[in-house]
Amino acid sequence: MRHVPTRLVLAAGLGLALAAAASARHGAAVGQPQPACTPTHDKTAAPREIDLGDTVTVTLSIGGTCPSRDIKADIVLVIDRSSSMARDNKLEGAKAAAKAFVDGMDVRLVQLGVIAFDDVVEIMAPLTTDKARLQQAIDDIQWNTGTNLVDSLEAGRQMLSSAARRADAAPVIVFMTDGNHSVASPPISQLDAVIAAVRAAGIETFAIGLGPDVDPSVLRRIASDPSKYYDSPTAQELTGIYLSIAGRIDASVLFKTVTIDDQVPGNMTFVAGSGRPVAPNVSPDGRTLSWTLTDVATTGATLTYRLRPTEAGVHPTNVSAVATGIDGWDAPHQLTFPVPTVKVNAPPDPGQCICKIVRDRVPTSVIEHAIANPGRILGWQLLLDPGKPDQPPNPRRACLDLRNRGIPFHPLFNRVLWRAGCVVGPS
Repeated sequence: MRHVPTRLVLAAGLGLALAAAASARHGAAVGQPQPACTPTHDKTAAPREIDLGDTVTVTLSIGGTCPSRDIKADIVLVIDRSSSMARDNKLEGAKAAAKAFVDGMDVRLVQLGVIAFDDVVEIMAPLTTDKARLQQAIDDIQWNTGTNLVDSLEAGRQMLSSAARRADAAPVIVFMTDGNHSVASPPISQLDAVIAAVRAAGIETFAIGLGPDVDPSVLRRIASDPSKYYDSPTAQELTGIYLSIAGRIDASVLFKTVTIDDQVPGNMTFVAGSGRPVAPNVSPDGRTLSWTLTDVATTGATLTYRLRPTEAGVHPTNVSAVATGIDGWDAPHQLTFPVPTVKVNAPPDPGQCICKIVRDRVPTSVIEHAIANPGRILGWQLLLDPGKPDQPPNPRRACLDLRNRGIPFHPLFNRVLWRAGCVVGPS
């Protein structure tokens, strides 16, 4: 099987039995060592040399390998084909994501079916292991009007109650929509009864909301638990989401959960809003950055953020960084990241960072007084372009300049108005 992100926690009873059977097949029987994943980790800082006032990008990465689990599953893909799906490439994105999902499944273990819905429901393919048939069924989906969430979810439940359903396979629905229920019959009020029937049948349900028009509260009810609801702002994220769900079903997950705690040193400041792709939780004193990730695939995870050093010298970018988690085979791990350093160059002597026109027009004593009182200088240490990110090549203003170059300096008849930054470079 081609392993892709994250893990499905199987339905009680059946899921536990399947997991136990898989463990036994892989040598995890009673008295045998429990399989475990082999994680890798690293931490880097770039660039390794900066000027004081600039920022350094810190990157935390985890990856690794895991023994696979052979778990059977019967999966139904329920796909919205309402007219709104024809906009913004949503339907084509959904079809591409569903085909990638099918391609990633091992049909020795998995059966799949495809259901499309608008105001009515259409069975595009029953449960089958024929990938060509499934791919063609997905290609054949065309948009139509209306959105019927109730009957489409019920159709998924019924397919997993059909004769093709295998008793030793975990039943799963992957439900995707870009809108709200729009038909009068059945009314949306009947959705809860369908959800209850899905739960009673032991069906694990993932729900994906595509675009801004979905009602997350409805889809969270459809999902088996909050971790199985996915928000996809655009169609571009759909393939990653479907592959993430595929990995949860296939159970090839590096970490079920992992928490990373990163201690920022006293001479570094975290740049707010710089966390990518996940923003960290920041302690009130700004010194501890924390991320909690779930269902991390063996392809790994990478986190980046930026720090601004507050003093010159060679400094570590963190006090310590530790990841603590439970891997895909329930084995505990604690990983200590390396501590990268960055060389921070001191700024030039402020007395040397003076625009030429200032040197030409202003007495030395007035220049020295201005440099000693940067609070009186317009824009001092503010970004050169406030509308752009706080990073190179957008430096902070630091050179002394006249705010109004058209007014000659005179100690009796006019005051000097200062600004930072030179049109003509410092001399």
